[in-house]
Amino acid sequence: MDYGWKVQWNLITAQVNSDTSETNIIRTTNNASSILQLYPQPASNFITIKTGELRNGRLAIYNIDGKMLRLETMKHKSQITLNTEDFKSGIYTAVYQNEEGIISKQFVISHK
Repeated sequence: MDYGWKVQWNLITAQVNSDTSETNIIRTTNNASSILQLYPQPASNFITIKTGELRNGRLAIYNIDGKMLRLETMKHKSQITLNTEDFKSGIYTAVYQNEEGIISKQFVISHK
């Protein structure tokens, strides 16, 4: 089913100097779909998020207004299933961050 929404994802790898707080972008890529997988799309009561080979990071879920709704630590895990029954229908963003970088991807919740 086509909802007419375009989903875009990016992976940014950055290095931060802790002494000066200077940030250097090391690499960017737009093939994050193979790294961060979310299903089913659209989701209703749950969504499964896989991080591929990425480990030891934090996963945050944001609503369309940028409010963080959930924060999960994924220590030694590459997959998590979240209950989304309490989320309103709409577009959300999953942001995964670890020492290698930050990756984000949007997903849709649709309650019928």
